[in-house]
Amino acid sequence: MKTGLLIKISALVLLAAAGSANATAQLVTNGGFENGQSGWNFNGNVKVTSGNVYAQYGWTDANYPNGNVALFGAGDMAGGSIKQDLITVAGQTYALSFDYGAITGGGRPQNLNVSVNDISGPSIFASQYTAYGTGSLAQLMTAYAFDFTAISNETVINFADANIANGNSIDATLDNVSVTPTAVPEPETYPLLLTGLVLMGLTLRTRQRK
Repeated sequence: MKTGLLIKISALVLLAAAGSANATAQLVTNGGFENGQSGWNFNGNVKVTSGNVYAQYGWTDANYPNGNVALFGAGDMAGGSIKQDLITVAGQTYALSFDYGAITGGGRPQNLNVSVNDISGPSIFASQYTAYGTGSLAQLMTAYAFDFTAISNETVINFADANIANGNSIDATLDNVSVTPTAVPEPETYPLLLTGLVLMGLTLRTRQRK
């Protein structure tokens, strides 16, 4: 095989890999809620706010570096959910990650149901996460992550308050929601891939000359 041809093939491989890398782009719109509710379907008692909502308690954005959050159950009101439809590829595995915490006195628990469903209805993933209230916004959030495999070209992610109204103010906070495809080559591997293919071509050419 001629070296020039191999280099052309290598370039095509790199272009294909680059296309795959582009697939790692964030699937979730406004996962950090900096643009309010944009991209999400809000239902019931949930809103977007920032640490300033707790300024009366001496908590401000300076104590909470993550910016805006989706807030569930504010002022002892239960219920509320948010969801977003994602364009997916059937059979592709995706990584979903998010930050979740609870603001409440006495360390009471706040439960949040997280589910992933195909647009036609079948469940792909469902789990309940529990956070125990803290008064420290700086230590509020915990990162969670799991993988799911899409079964069609449209998938719905949903976050729902799982508590009941009991007179206690338990506020669940959600931030940094992200969904990206898994098992995609990292961009830094492309030069190594190209070098390896070129060296392979040179080796084959040397053997042919012998």
